[in-house]
Amino acid sequence: IVFRENDSIKMDSDRIYREESPILIGYLIKKVGNITAQDLLQECFLKFLEALEKGRSIENPKAYLFQIARNLLINEYKSKILTISDITLLNTADSSLNMQDDLEKKEMLEILESSRCMMTPDEIEIFEFRWYFGMKQTEISEIMQKSERQIRRDLEKIAQKIREYFKVRGWQTEHIAGEL
Repeated sequence: IVFRENDSIKMDSDRIYREESPILIGYLIKKVGNITAQDLLQECFLKFLEALEKGRSIENPKAYLFQIARNLLINEYKSKILTISDITLLNTADSSLNMQDDLEKKEMLEILESSRCMMTPDEIEIFEFRWYFGMKQTEISEIMQKSERQIRRDLEKIAQKIREYFKVRGWQTEHIAGEL
């Protein structure tokens, strides 16, 4: 999408903000907590608007915004020398889990969170984009700057790691592949 006139940019950016800010702020809060996330969200949309005003063609605003957010997080981590243990986790279950019972959702999230120890940082990020935010492989590939084929392989590898983690603990794993 290329926006030429300021009014068009304002209208479309307002719509995009309304549509994408809830999921984007959830991602940022998950990574750095509420206060920093608010600042990063604002910076993310400022960079997005700057790109639009410069006439940049943006085919997928959601993926573009997540790429900006990811880059801002990398800069934030570097500037504060954060470690994985400093990153806050969501305490609520996401509706994309498609499970009936909130208790079951919470239990599954706790189990899945514990399986993260078997994943690389990139795999954790791919897992979060897919599981928590319900993103499609195409969106993840744009954000992570990897091919869709590589994302598909990474998701298969993640599912296998989770199944192995569950198996060692004697838990059921039939639904894991379908959810990823």
